[in-house]
Amino acid sequence: MSTHLIRSRWFVSLLFFFSLIFIAATSSLATTATISVNGTEGAVPVNGSASFTGYKHCDNATPQNCWIVDTGSLRVYRDGGYLGGSSGHGSASWSTTLDGGVMSQGSHTFKAVATDSEGVTSTSTTAITIDNTPEVTIDSPGQVEGAFDITGTATFKDSSTSYEGKIYVYIDNNYRGARIYYGTSVNWKYSEITGHMLDAGTFSQGDHAITVVAHARNGVTKSSTSTFTIDNTPEVTIDSPGQVEGAFDITGIATFKDSSTSYEGKIYVYIDNNYRGARIYYGTSVNWKYSEITGHMLDAGTFSQGDHAITVVAHARNGVTKSSTSNFTIDNTPEVTDPAQTCIESDTSDLCDITASVTFKERATGYEGTVRLYVNGSYRGSRTFEGKKHTVSYRQFTSSYLSVSSTSENTKIQFRATAYNGASASKTWSGPAKPCTNKNQGPPDSCQDS
Repeated sequence: MSTHLIRSRWFVSLLFFFSLIFIAATSSLATTATISVNGTEGAVPVNGSASFTGYKHCDNATPQNCWIVDTGSLRVYRDGGYLGGSSGHGSASWSTTLDGGVMSQGSHTFKAVATDSEGVTSTSTTAITIDNTPEVTIDSPGQVEGAFDITGTATFKDSSTSYEGKIYVYIDNNYRGARIYYGTSVNWKYSEITGHMLDAGTFSQGDHAITVVAHARNGVTKSSTSTFTIDNTPEVTIDSPGQVEGAFDITGIATFKDSSTSYEGKIYVYIDNNYRGARIYYGTSVNWKYSEITGHMLDAGTFSQGDHAITVVAHARNGVTKSSTSNFTIDNTPEVTDPAQTCIESDTSDLCDITASVTFKERATGYEGTVRLYVNGSYRGSRTFEGKKHTVSYRQFTSSYLSVSSTSENTKIQFRATAYNGASASKTWSGPAKPCTNKNQGPPDSCQDS
């Protein structure tokens, strides 16, 4: 290497050495940083500032040229993450406003770092704690029926950039809806959140839980649970029919709890435990009729003798039932009068007829009953009758009159009336017959005493 080159490099190094000697701090203030954070909810201002030391720089000219360097930079961090910064001569500042409503729960550390032109740094830190836990209450509904609402209150911490929170509602742990709320103090309603009221008529019997969850904007939640009680048990009565005949109806009253979205309940009817029909009813107070439910009246003539049970079951819309049972009595036994001998208009006194009156209980559809004739225990014929009252005679069944001379004290003529349901009654005439006058002697319907 040449001697000239070595001397040049030595001269440059020496010049640099002397230039450093002439750098000196000229400011009495050291480089410093400060940070301040005001508030823990809503708008949270963050302010950082810095002051920088001024350094005098001189060259090695004669006379010297000197100047002051007081530049520096400011950087601001939150929880180790860079927020922002600035630079300046002598000082710098930087500020922003955070939304406490979206900051996560817990402690947050803010740090300002000032760095001057010579790399000297100063740090300042501060911390705040965010607690955006909301509060929520439920106005206890108690026992309810029909259309009902559930209300309550919620309190959120302020959010400076948007809504404060959301409210979610659950019935028996099933999600029903949610709604965003603005403001820190909220009066909430189930109907506002879901768009409709609740219908007690559709809930099963017993207690049901409503859970309301308030979600703050930063995700922290608070929940509250209350219960409401459903008792939709209906009531049902039967107007006791008593003893009946012919076409008859059965009536009564049912009371249902209100259902706001559809029918209140159904009524089912059973006769002797056999299903007869059902009908849907709207309204809470119902006057029911068997004929409305089934489309027809009852016919006493078709029922067997004795007591029969009618059971009416009221079904509320939620499935709970109440039943009532009453009895009606059937006695369709016909009435038969004592048979009597009647004379006929004839030239002979040897012919007569035996007659009786039969009364059946009314039957709404079809014939009422049958009358059979027995002579001395032997069946001689039968006739079916529609209507209640009838006169029957020996001649109707045999197509001939009775010969008086053929009768004796052993002669027995019986009329046996049988109702459609099988109930029967009979009366018997016992001989002998008495001779009758001829058509010119006395009335044709009288017999002569022997």
